[in-house]
Amino acid sequence: TNSAFPHWVKYDLGTAITKTARKLRLKSFGSGVNCQLKDFKLQGSNNDADWTDILTAVGSNTDAWQEWAFANSVAYRYYRIYVTSSYYTGGNQVSIWEIELMESTSPPADYGSDVYLNNHCQDDFDDIRFTKSNGDTLLDYWLESKVNGTSAIFWIEFDSIPASPSTVNFYIYYDNPSASSASNEKSTFGIENRNFDIPPAGNSWTCVKSGVGACTAVDTDYHSSPYNAYSYETSRACMRARLGQNITVPDMASVYLHYWIKWWVNTWGNHVGIVIGATTTDASSGTWLEAHSGNGSGSSSGWVERWVDISAWKGQTVKLEVVDQDDTDDDPTYCSYGDHGGWVRADDFYISSAGSAVSPEPTWGTWGGEEKGQASPFACKKADNICSCGSPSCPTDGFCEECCGGCCCSGSCHTCPCPVVG
Repeated sequence: TNSAFPHWVKYDLGTAITKTARKLRLKSFGSGVNCQLKDFKLQGSNNDADWTDILTAVGSNTDAWQEWAFANSVAYRYYRIYVTSSYYTGGNQVSIWEIELMESTSPPADYGSDVYLNNHCQDDFDDIRFTKSNGDTLLDYWLESKVNGTSAIFWIEFDSIPASPSTVNFYIYYDNPSASSASNEKSTFGIENRNFDIPPAGNSWTCVKSGVGACTAVDTDYHSSPYNAYSYETSRACMRARLGQNITVPDMASVYLHYWIKWWVNTWGNHVGIVIGATTTDASSGTWLEAHSGNGSGSSSGWVERWVDISAWKGQTVKLEVVDQDDTDDDPTYCSYGDHGGWVRADDFYISSAGSAVSPEPTWGTWGGEEKGQASPFACKKADNICSCGSPSCPTDGFCEECCGGCCCSGSCHTCPCPVVG
């Protein structure tokens, strides 16, 4: 709405349900016009009429997740975000995409998907690792977001999760001050980016044209460098200009094509855009991922970004083309008309694909207790299996840990007791 502030969004937990909220996570969205929320309050109520301020805060002008932890000892049925201003300068609009409201127990305890490490991990969470139930085989993971010294959100990849009971056991390792982060989004989600912008020599884009159309690579008008802003330009009808390249679409669960595009179409010009899978010189033998026509008034746009689902072609090698095709090119009557034609330019092509995920997500069981003194599968392991302090060699699968000037191998201590490991 563009009506005067304040605006609010309210959530009702339901009859006889109350929660003691102590943390708010929120993702605003500006959509290029800075509609992110600015000044706001989190309020609670138990009668939907009398509201108590729980948190007063100022949001940042960003589309990224933001979070606020706060003190609150009262359980409420109703919660609302009460907004008094946004970063939008053209009116009173505000946009909120996602809201997460969290409760915690006191003293802190493991609950749901939350596990407390009792200040035993690094402030930046770089020492967190996850293993299979054998306590040794590392699992791929991705650190989505964090607030240093407070909390972090992790995604973990499992080989498989049974349909019933929809749970799987795993271990969390931490308390290694020298460990570096092993977070890897690509490995965790099976994401694969194949960038074919500016193809290598011998595998370049090729132009097929007819009529009066020109097919050129333009280095003066591109979205980003190195340029790949290919352009078809004409001022008349009776032309078909196409620039294309064969691409192999990964055989994965979901595949998206990324590119930037801009175009101009004259009053009666039509069909400029992107085509996939054409098998003849007629673009209609393929599928238009997007097409633009003049429709009597012309059409144009500056650079816009696209993410297009091309999963229908996964596992196939197909032609991807930037196309300017006027449907009147079969009628010579229109060849001399000056109100047809146009151009299209495209840049920054790449494919992003991801493996499948479990749906629905697995449920959480009961967290186990903290097991101190367990040998970590990633901490202090020596490549040569020799302890640096000069003690005897470790077994092939052993772990080394320096302590008190002595050395520990596979839990067998030399000179002094071993400290807690990992």
